[in-house]
Amino acid sequence: MVEPDVLSQTEVAELMNTLAGAVSDRDVNGIIALFAPSSEVVCFVAGTEEKRLELDEVRGQLERRFMQWQAVSLQWQWRLASAKASLACVSADGTLRIVTQGREEEMTFHLTVILEKSKIKWAVLQSRDSVPVDRAT
Repeated sequence: MVEPDVLSQTEVAELMNTLAGAVSDRDVNGIIALFAPSSEVVCFVAGTEEKRLELDEVRGQLERRFMQWQAVSLQWQWRLASAKASLACVSADGTLRIVTQGREEEMTFHLTVILEKSKIKWAVLQSRDSVPVDRAT
């Protein structure tokens, strides 16, 4: 893969910023709208419920996560995109802040997404997120 052209870089950056905003707003529909309307969507998520196939499973996972959190925010610290033709790969690190049962936690959040470009926009085909494990505890 190669570095995307300036237009693609801008479009990918907009998608990632929209994703961070939708997470911070706990907007399940806004996040789902970023995915390709495909039965080939695959998401690997941090936690005990690892693999989600198709949009209904992704939606259910997001709804369960957001129900557990009283508040959440996501801010990207770094990202790198590469693309070839209609596919792109984005790796990103961010800061995820969540409030659960009145307790606030801040953690590093890693995300890798595979995007597909349709005629009008980039959309998520696959994603994998993770949170580093604190080995000191």
